[in-house]
Amino acid sequence: MKVVLDTNVLGKLCHPTNKKNRAFIESLVPILESGNIEIFLPEIADYELRRKILQKCASDINWKISLSRLDALKETLSYLPIDTEVFLQAAQNWADAKNSGQQAAHDDALDGDVILAAQALSIGGKVVTENEKHLSVFCEVLLPQKFIEEATKTLRTKELI
Repeated sequence: MKVVLDTNVLGKLCHPTNKKNRAFIESLVPILESGNIEIFLPEIADYELRRKILQKCASDINWKISLSRLDALKETLSYLPIDTEVFLQAAQNWADAKNSGQQAAHDDALDGDVILAAQALSIGGKVVTENEKHLSVFCEVLLPQKFIEEATKTLRTKELI
C-alpha cells in the first residue's frame, strides 16, 4: 500500500502534544516501523503546512518545535516532489472538476487538493485525509482511522505469511 499524507494529517504528526493527535501517532508508529506500507510526504502538503508554521513562528517560539518535526519527517517519510507530470495531471484534474461542476477552488487559486491528488496518482497511491469530500473527486482517499485499520490489517496478513 502506498499513501500520501494531506496537510491536515501531516499537521497531526507535527503537533504530537495535542491529545487528539497522540492516538493517531501511536497507531502510526508500528506501521512506520514495519516498512511494509510506503508513506509519502508530498511536497504540496509540506508547502501548505510549512508556510503556516513559519507564519506562527514569528509570534510564538513554540511553533519552532513543530517546524523541526516537519523537517524530521522529510527524513523519515518518503519525500514526494512535484514534477512537470504532476502539474500536468493536476491541471487536467482541475479542468475536469470545473467542467463537471465540482470545482473546489477559485479559478485563480493554486488548488492544493488537485496537486495533492495528482501526486497520489503519480505513485498509484491513496491520500490519507480528513478532507474526503474534496479529494475523493480526484483519487482514492482514506480517513486517518480507516488508514490505520487497513494498514494494521495488511501488517497482520503479512505476519501470517
